Amino acid sequence: MINNAILPWQTTQHHQLERRWLSRSFPHALLFSGNSGLGKKQFAEAISAAVLCHHSDERLLACGECQSCLLLKAGNHPDYFLLSPEGKSQQIKVDQTREVSTILQQTAQLNHYQVVLIEQADRMNLAASNALLKTLEEPSANSLIVLVSSRPAKLLPTIKSRCQSLVFTVPDESVSLQWLREQSVSEAEPLLKLATGSPLLVLEYSETGELAYQKQWLSAWYDLSLRKQPLAAFVKEYSDDILRQLKSIARFLSDIIRFKMTGQFSGLVLQHKEPVLTKLAEACSLVGLFDLLDHVQKKMAECERIAGLNGQLVLESILIEWMRGLARR
Repeated sequence: MINNAILPWQTTQHHQLERRWLSRSFPHALLFSGNSGLGKKQFAEAISAAVLCHHSDERLLACGECQSCLLLKAGNHPDYFLLSPEGKSQQIKVDQTREVSTILQQTAQLNHYQVVLIEQADRMNLAASNALLKTLEEPSANSLIVLVSSRPAKLLPTIKSRCQSLVFTVPDESVSLQWLREQSVSEAEPLLKLATGSPLLVLEYSETGELAYQKQWLSAWYDLSLRKQPLAAFVKEYSDDILRQLKSIARFLSDIIRFKMTGQFSGLVLQHKEPVLTKLAEACSLVGLFDLLDHVQKKMAECERIAGLNGQLVLESILIEWMRGLARR
């Protein structure tokens, strides 16, 4: 179901589009980019609903009661189209964008706007990107294409140049914490640090018990690093969800890099474990840490792109590099 709410940290972007709406110079294509967990898709849904609404006011907000709004709520609006990655490859393919191009050449069924929302737009393969580019170059009247991406650098420059770009940044901590308290989230402050400031990611972490999991993971990682736990035991325990493991390792490496460069902790590390982190930081070279972090991030991208990777082998290779780096110092 479409969500019409504008989140508290999205008002600047909303005001920008309001001005374009009032001046009747609304773009035919928008690109919403920024970190995951900032509500970019929710914002895109709210703007889509407002554009399609038959009684949308000057504030660019949907009324929630007209025929268009009711059809959106029911999930069967004839002039709203959502494109998402499909199949094992988790890509947006050329047939999807071609279908959209064909639809946009037709008249809107409700005689108003047609809206296409492309989530994870950076997952379009090259053929799909080129097909979309043709549509962006010759936009239909009263049509809107909204691209949402956490990795806009992976989009073709020619696509980005044909969209009005709105960047979403991590909100002030006070704004996030106030909103999270209104959502009745417990342990909001440590969860927000764990989520690197992304409030919607905090909601996800709160539901999945991520804070407790990360505390357990950190303790096991410290034991492994101090050779109190065998590498094989760690791999056996933590290789099931490899993407989750890679994110945890990347978070830890980023934290230790920050400590080596600034002498400060990011807040993700348990306070009573700071002496352990200090010891590990002294045992690592900064160059080696950056190299390993780069390797981990590449593996993360590979896991997101390719289904069925052997998590045990991926994790083993990274841990061996980590332990070798400690041994060299």
